[in-house]
Amino acid sequence: MLEEKIHNLIEPVINQLGLNLVLVKIKGNIKGKILQVLLERADGGSVNVENCQHVTRSISSLLDVENVFSDRYYLEVSSAGLERPLVKKADFEKYTGFLIALKLRLQHPDFASKRFKGRLKSFNDEGFTIYDEERKQDIFTEFYNLDDAKLVVTDEMFKSKGARN
Repeated sequence: MLEEKIHNLIEPVINQLGLNLVLVKIKGNIKGKILQVLLERADGGSVNVENCQHVTRSISSLLDVENVFSDRYYLEVSSAGLERPLVKKADFEKYTGFLIALKLRLQHPDFASKRFKGRLKSFNDEGFTIYDEERKQDIFTEFYNLDDAKLVVTDEMFKSKGARN
């Protein structure tokens, strides 16, 4: 998969700059491809414009030398933001106790829905459990069925040092 190849290529460069690579995503449109790179600071601080510029300069030539795209592409480097995606199992560990929004690939077997919002309670190698306030119950979801998970902005995020970007 091209996104994984790019991730493996640019992650060491980004780590050397004191940043963590959160997500690599390729979006396409009629005008070309957009390579989206989402970052967070390793020390938990805020990603600023200078960080993004430095990463852009550092990885754009690497991507061109490696000829990752045969056609023109646009590189978009930004902070993962407050509503950051949860991608790795380490993200689920870090944000246990926080409110998250989910989109599943397939409908949940117990509900006629692909979308859920709830407090992340726990996780294991197979999946994770949220407490869905609307349904008033725990919901377990396997990682293989997860299409998208992201934090939901709440007041408590500003009180927790662990959720700062």
